[in-house]
Amino acid sequence: MTRSEHPPWIQSSNFYTTFLNKIKEADGNSYGLLVDTFYELEKDYIDFYRTTLDCRTWCIGPIFLHHDHALHKINSKDKLNHDNNKSDENNPSKHPCLEWLDKMPRGKVVYVSFGSLSRFSSAQLLEIAHALESSGHPFIWVVRKKESEEVGVKWLPEGFEERISQKSIGMLIEGWAPQPQILEHPAIGGFVTHCGWNSSEESLAAGLPVVVWPLSAEQFYNRKLFIDVLKIGVGVGNMKWSSMIDGTDELVKRDKIENAVREMMGDHVEAQERRQRAKEFGIAAKKAVQQGGSSYDSLTAVIDELHRLKNSSKVAA
Repeated sequence: MTRSEHPPWIQSSNFYTTFLNKIKEADGNSYGLLVDTFYELEKDYIDFYRTTLDCRTWCIGPIFLHHDHALHKINSKDKLNHDNNKSDENNPSKHPCLEWLDKMPRGKVVYVSFGSLSRFSSAQLLEIAHALESSGHPFIWVVRKKESEEVGVKWLPEGFEERISQKSIGMLIEGWAPQPQILEHPAIGGFVTHCGWNSSEESLAAGLPVVVWPLSAEQFYNRKLFIDVLKIGVGVGNMKWSSMIDGTDELVKRDKIENAVREMMGDHVEAQERRQRAKEFGIAAKKAVQQGGSSYDSLTAVIDELHRLKNSSKVAA
């Protein structure tokens, strides 16, 4: 990684450096760490924590899959979907994008989302729109509602929404979207993402290759993980860390974005190998949270250990 890809509190000391040092000190004084990952994904790093740093570490992720697994068990037992009678717009079973995906060919749709905090200029959104339309792949593009309201109509090419609707080559969603359900849909073949950890785990669990476009926080480290370690990512986007509040002044041109999408979705050997590796991580992620899986057993172990610790404290008292 280059110096510019690190956050400012790594490059030089500031108030956040002090804050993180306090967190590090608290970690050292804690009984152990619960980590939202699964052992099969980051084995070398977890082993380093446990052996070299001598830190109790339990991998219990992907955490969102525990919730999905619990709901699946409830729904299977009751033969009812707990959302069937809800009219909430956030109910994924009612979102029109899932019906649209049902009509798309398997593994051909690109999903594009940069999370709820990332900020882009109207010029950058325009470049993304041109790239997606020219990519040759159908797509779902999620844009923050606040962002789309702020920049108005200037961020889309003339007639963009009409063209993608008439040709059934794309869907634009402003605001909330049922991301885990979209990623798990068989029509989705890849994900263009800012590489925030929640989105990263959701793409991993879905077994998808990604175009990684980091912007802020720890996202550049996640890009390094996806491209160089896991080898399931294609890089594009910013080469400089930016603030979530201020956004970035870098402009990534449409041809680079289009080429990255085509690389991710291609049929050449390297692209096929990325897809296969991503699929294997997806299988491993789901197995990890099932009974007998590494995260399931790890969560059970930490609960049992804390119970024993509590009981031994009572005896000592």
